[in-house]
Amino acid sequence: MHFLRADQELTRHSYYAATAVRDARYPALQGDVHCDVAVVGGGLAGLSAAIELADRGFSVRVLEAREVGFGASGRNGGQA
Repeated sequence: MHFLRADQELTRHSYYAATAVRDARYPALQGDVHCDVAVVGGGLAGLSAAIELADRGFSVRVLEAREVGFGASGRNGGQA
């Protein structure tokens, strides 16, 4: 017996991913790219680190395999 019903679409995509307006598309990196810091992952921690480092004058590149905020950062962890 299932006590919790879930919209199957929401289990595959977060609310953020389903409602975000995406105007910009960025191509895959080609060739050599130089920077002071490469941040792997465009979640909350990665983006926060990238912004902080950029504010301090570092040249930063964020590398994200899917979409910014796609993984755990775009989902509710159930904390109350």
